[in-house]
Amino acid sequence: MKNIMSEYLCAKIKWISMAMAAVFVMAGVLYAQEKIYIYAAASTTDAVNELLETYKKTGSTSAEFVAVFGSSGDLARQIEAGADANIYFSADTKWVKYLDDKKLVEKGTAGIFASNELVIVASPNAKNRFKSPEKLLE
Repeated sequence: MKNIMSEYLCAKIKWISMAMAAVFVMAGVLYAQEKIYIYAAASTTDAVNELLETYKKTGSTSAEFVAVFGSSGDLARQIEAGADANIYFSADTKWVKYLDDKKLVEKGTAGIFASNELVIVASPNAKNRFKSPEKLLE
């Protein structure tokens, strides 16, 4: 269990560092704006909120950050409909491609900066044991 927690903390620190780098890269473009809208997948809520708190402490901008959370698809469709999104954190690359195909992504700004893994943990006393990921589908 200790190993899983240490991997989780390392992954969280890595994600926050990469996300902060993405925001810092955009900061020059966004510096003059009063509000910066960040559209982010619901699964990133804690990380994005932590990122914003950390970034605000740097004092790099006086802009107000407005985070909008939801499913990647719903957010992409809102952006397509004209939502004022400055930064979009998607949990699925297909929605970034969707927006890119519609010419709604600034050239050279999209890229994968973090990834995730799914971990399955079972109690040693669990009645239904599984031997492989394929068995989970049965």
